[in-house]
Amino acid sequence: MSFLRLATRTLRPVPARHFSTAGGGPTKSSNLPLYLGGTGLVGLAAYVYLGGSPMPFSPAALSPTKKKQEKSALDPERFLDLKLKAVEPCNHNTARFIFELPDGGAALSPITSLVVVRASEGVVGAPLDKKGNLSVRAYTPISTPEQEGELVLLIKKYENGVISKYVHEHLKPGDTLAIKGPISRFPYKANGFEHVALISGGSGITPLYQLLNHALNDPASRTRFTLLYANVTEADVLLREELAAALDMGQRGKPP
Repeated sequence: MSFLRLATRTLRPVPARHFSTAGGGPTKSSNLPLYLGGTGLVGLAAYVYLGGSPMPFSPAALSPTKKKQEKSALDPERFLDLKLKAVEPCNHNTARFIFELPDGGAALSPITSLVVVRASEGVVGAPLDKKGNLSVRAYTPISTPEQEGELVLLIKKYENGVISKYVHEHLKPGDTLAIKGPISRFPYKANGFEHVALISGGSGITPLYQLLNHALNDPASRTRFTLLYANVTEADVLLREELAAALDMGQRGKPP
């Protein structure tokens, strides 16, 4: 069973909320690690209790694996030029950029891992760093590791952002972006803690969303998650529909 409570509010002290774990097993000592994802002024708070049933809240999570894939379609040692398939605006400054993976394969990225991106070699107007090398930035995909044929990045445009501005202003479907990964920095271990606090701001929600999406689909997960998500304004809240779907699913205690 899964339980989730979600509220939008201006940041202020929030009373602690506790949810009992499912019965039928020894209880470990309580641990509450913090994962930080950014800062902001308007908050979106979510409390998630994870039970024993698989709880998918994205269409990709429902896609069965047709063939056992042993290796990622990406390469953590070198950049691959991936073709931009589509751009889906999310709000006034953020969009989903959907890239095609080689041979229709899946990224098979470890949970909370990232990819590094830069302009493809030889592209006119490619952003450079102070040493004259191609600028690079890291992003966490919001597509599931098993999603076949696509890698989805949620990229927010910053006026002073070298890569984000380049991607938003210069890339169009059919163009390529050089991507390397997956690279794992903070490996996730299921049921490593009874209770995990997730704190995020703005586009920093992406690794936390990736973690929650995975955990909600894990029938063996018994971890409780508390999410505090902050943004500058209400219009800046990202992945609103996905979080709302998770809320609805959690309240009903079963998949949609």
